[in-house]
Amino acid sequence: MTRSKYFKRKHIRAIFVLWMKEWLFNTTVAIVLAVTIILTWRVFNPPIPFTAQADAVAALRMPHQAMSNLYALSQWHDVPFYQVLAIYAVANDFFPQGASPPEVELDILKKEYVTGFNKLRRQYASKDIEPYFELFRNLVSELEYFPVPGDYEYMFSDTWGKLKGTAILDRENIRGRIPVLSMTEGHILQAGWHPHSGYHVVVITSSGNRIMYAHLDKLEEGVATGRQVAAGQGLGAMGSSGEALLERPVHLHIAISPQVPFAEDFWINPYPLLRHVEEKMYIFPFMVHTKAIEEPLYTHHRLPLNN
Repeated sequence: MTRSKYFKRKHIRAIFVLWMKEWLFNTTVAIVLAVTIILTWRVFNPPIPFTAQADAVAALRMPHQAMSNLYALSQWHDVPFYQVLAIYAVANDFFPQGASPPEVELDILKKEYVTGFNKLRRQYASKDIEPYFELFRNLVSELEYFPVPGDYEYMFSDTWGKLKGTAILDRENIRGRIPVLSMTEGHILQAGWHPHSGYHVVVITSSGNRIMYAHLDKLEEGVATGRQVAAGQGLGAMGSSGEALLERPVHLHIAISPQVPFAEDFWINPYPLLRHVEEKMYIFPFMVHTKAIEEPLYTHHRLPLNN
């Protein structure tokens, strides 16, 4: 190797080492600056602590129009429905009784809870709101079927407070006329007779959610404790067995007990969830969806299913 080549290579190495030192210095400064900015922002913008009242979570006073619009927006913008549902509930403190009615308009819901989802979620400490996200994730993913076939006439309303559940009534009031379907897949935790709930079935899902179907007229053959059940599988027929014999009319009592970390023996109002599943099964499939406009345009037949 000639002397000139040696010094040339040494010069190149020196330049490379100098460049690397400068790059490492600039990168370190950038990282320190970024961490400082984040920590400073955290100091002056701490996460909002959040704890909902268990009674408010259980009552689930979420307006149906809001739930319906959030579902449509989640489909349109391809975001998980349970996420926008959870942040809407959290941001409204789970709709405590006596509070001002929450927003239900499509444009406001889109801006605040769908396109603004990440910004809104960052306002809360993850450890505080994660249990509520998990609650909605499990409920939305597991409740697949409405418990009554759509070609039967029935009615139901929000009876939370009077009942720890929802009663779906047979309009014709005939025992054994309307089949009862499992809303979820899972296995049967209980099936049989009880003096209060009459013929009943309790299905437990993979997440630990329990769904009770009570006051049946009869159980389907093969429905027994320990058996696996598929979503949409027949469990029995609507009746008025047990203490319901004293009250009439023929109905199905639905009760839902999610597995949650913030309460024991927790039951949640099934009514908003039933309305959502009913709409998803019997209304949304008939909707006309056009992408020629900014937001979805839906039309549907109003089915004589629910008051």
